[in-house]
Amino acid sequence: MKFQVELLNCLPYIDKKSNQPKTRLAYRCIDTKYKQSTDKFVGYPELSVYLDTHNLFNSLKEKPEYFGVAVELEFVEQPSKTNPLKSDLKLKSIKVGNDVISVL
Repeated sequence: MKFQVELLNCLPYIDKKSNQPKTRLAYRCIDTKYKQSTDKFVGYPELSVYLDTHNLFNSLKEKPEYFGVAVELEFVEQPSKTNPLKSDLKLKSIKVGNDVISVL
């Protein structure tokens, strides 16, 4: 699955329980069909992907121009680890113009 999004921010952190490096990538979908207007929320929801390394952060800190512009996120569907009847989306790659950052 591919989505046109705008990258908002990328945050490296250390997990408090496992003491392992993790990364949070925040983005919003660009397509206007994702814009919401309810009694309690107006605008685009901020979405996040969590990764188990700092590799993506290290790649993106060298490319600050990737934030605030249209990029393509590609996700792959994988069986859920906790429920075999469900599936999860996992970030595969980020494409900006001709540049591709592989996440898997």
